[in-house]
Amino acid sequence: MGWTATKAVKEVTDDIVTINGKTYKSALAAWEEIGITSFTTYQGRKANGYALEVCLGLLPIPKQQKYEINGRSYATLEEVAKSFNLTVAQINSRLQTMSLEEAIIYTPQNNGQYNMARFDGDPKLAKTIGIFYFVKIEVNNGILHKIGITLHSLEKRFKTQNIKVIIQFKGEMKKLYILEQRILKEFRDNHYRADEEFDGRTETFLFLENEEKEVVKLIKNEMTKIENN
Repeated sequence: MGWTATKAVKEVTDDIVTINGKTYKSALAAWEEIGITSFTTYQGRKANGYALEVCLGLLPIPKQQKYEINGRSYATLEEVAKSFNLTVAQINSRLQTMSLEEAIIYTPQNNGQYNMARFDGDPKLAKTIGIFYFVKIEVNNGILHKIGITLHSLEKRFKTQNIKVIIQFKGEMKKLYILEQRILKEFRDNHYRADEEFDGRTETFLFLENEEKEVVKLIKNEMTKIENN
């Protein structure tokens, strides 16, 4: 894709930082060389005031002694999750780029145009050959991931966005839809709504490199199961 964080965002480069005894011309330069978080995660953690090592993914997000929400104190993140009908994993994932207050009220949305009722009512559409895709998509402040299905080529589907294809393949639309829903459900804790306005922004995710590999592995395994049914 030929796109880097330094192209996507401007950051002061004369604020020298030192990490593990090595000096970098800026925090962004340190992220580019040794950061293991995605750029969006790096930016989100910086905005939330975390230490640079945490922003880079070199240290975990520190646990707080207590959590204050709307004037009420919670001793653990587990208590917060239970009180707001969430899982700890969901909250932790959202805390990569959101404040705690934002994380507990954030509601993922699925604006996809396909559903089982539509396929059941239109057998021709269900059998039509489409494309399942897992791609990286460039946004104003970093890179996100997108999983979906389409009847169009990816060039047409993403004609206004810059993407890098991780995996794509063709199949019957109903089968691809079943696969898509299984993958979306499995990785719902990685769901992240992009700030930038574009078609499909409600269906984007944040994955680290090792998580990308897990997604690809699951996609292949689940598609094999679907094809064998």
